Amino acid sequence: MHLSAVVVMTSVLVGCVSCKRDPTGGAPAASAFAASSTRASVGVDQAPPPTGSVAAAAVSPPAAPELLGAPPESFAAGEKVDIVNAVGLGCEARSSQGWLQLLCRKKNGTGGRPVRAIRDLEAFNAEQSAATDSPAGTEPTAAAAAGEGATAASGAPDAGATAGELANVTLPDERGELRVAVPWRPGHSAKLRVEWSDTSYDLEVDGTSARLVLPVSVALRRQCEALRKQSQAVIDAADKSPSAPGLNQSDVAKLPRFGMCQTAGLGAWALELQKLEATGPASARVVRATFGIAHVDPQGQLKRGAFGTLAFAPQGLQAKPLMAYDYDGDGQQELIVRYEVMKAPEASAQLPAVFTLRGGEVLAYDKLDPMGPGAVIVEQLDYDMRPDLADFGPYVAWLSSDCGAKLCPDRINGPQFFAYAEKDGTFSRTAAAAQGALKRACPKAPGPIVVAQGDAVNAARTAQQVACAKAWKLEEASVAAALDAERSKLCSGADDCPLYRILKTWASAPPPATL
Repeated sequence: MHLSAVVVMTSVLVGCVSCKRDPTGGAPAASAFAASSTRASVGVDQAPPPTGSVAAAAVSPPAAPELLGAPPESFAAGEKVDIVNAVGLGCEARSSQGWLQLLCRKKNGTGGRPVRAIRDLEAFNAEQSAATDSPAGTEPTAAAAAGEGATAASGAPDAGATAGELANVTLPDERGELRVAVPWRPGHSAKLRVEWSDTSYDLEVDGTSARLVLPVSVALRRQCEALRKQSQAVIDAADKSPSAPGLNQSDVAKLPRFGMCQTAGLGAWALELQKLEATGPASARVVRATFGIAHVDPQGQLKRGAFGTLAFAPQGLQAKPLMAYDYDGDGQQELIVRYEVMKAPEASAQLPAVFTLRGGEVLAYDKLDPMGPGAVIVEQLDYDMRPDLADFGPYVAWLSSDCGAKLCPDRINGPQFFAYAEKDGTFSRTAAAAQGALKRACPKAPGPIVVAQGDAVNAARTAQQVACAKAWKLEEASVAAALDAERSKLCSGADDCPLYRILKTWASAPPPATL
């Protein structure tokens, strides 16, 4: 199953940092990573969300009860309403009898759980401040002590109450699902804060239209704009000549955009481009890009960590949009960095694929070993909503035009070896889902190992066969013998060539998982 059907993504924080209109980005989407984009989200909020000082959101005064009546007992037969960002947050909406009910399931697309919905955030904050400021020795009310304010509805739907009697704070029910009803008719508006363990959104209702909006601070936007400019300045420093010996315009042509913030909870992550250099003649030109990981908190405070260096030929790097998921369930979404090196004059290194914010530091996620070299791929192997990661293990290489075969592809690789995301935040190469994916790529022990194509060989398919043979635990001697028998075809009549040497190396390399 392709990940684009399930993984939540949110919008990039770009644009004017002085805009006064509420931000409308941050949209998790149900399919294709958002209705109009493929952008990822990373959250950094603690779980549960803070109860003492939540930034107040403007709300409209409640309409008179006699004009609205009570919400219906059930919305099951109501009309479905599409709300921007709802599906990716695990929510759906229905309208009935002049009311809208937002139903949020027990898990959103980044692993967060619904915590509560607050109708009047200013009143809620005042109640929390009053509870905090109570004189020593006094006992706060049970509701205040629980952090739900004086009027909290625990799991009960709002049906049966008039608009004036609706609880200010609504909590999830015994199944972990959150239901909140608001007026849905012309002339009425409302703004509610809906909180998950890893993020918060404002439900804005105006008559019979609604949207879920990620509240993003101006300070965060400004810091993200600074990160974007810093990364762009590294690219802009390239020599304007397309053939200068140092970094030139040909080297940076079609580079992905770096330094772009991806919202996460109320903060953001970015992959910073810190350094670029290029060396070698055109036929063996190599670009080396050094990256850092940046995290911006809701107040615009910046934390940085190291990522590493990727080496690639000009236009040989594909950097996919950042993604995020709260793998360890601590309310902080981990950052996932996806990329593929498609063409390179030299081998790449293994690098961390997942990063976390812990103790105020940006760190590589310690429950996953570095991945690669040269690729981190994300898919969804089952319906648990946790992104699963894959690489090619040791079975990937980049070829020049003189690899030995008549046709030398830019890259040869074996099957994808998945690291399956477990419920406890760890990853497994041998989980049933990971094994199933490997068996689909290598359904049986391959034969023959060297794939002929006319009087030559198909280098790409032969590489796949060698890696699958290793996955099926064929002995190194058997794989090496098969390569030796076809050495002349692999090397176009020569006794030795780079392709032959690479495949012989693979014959002795242990796979990340076996069948």
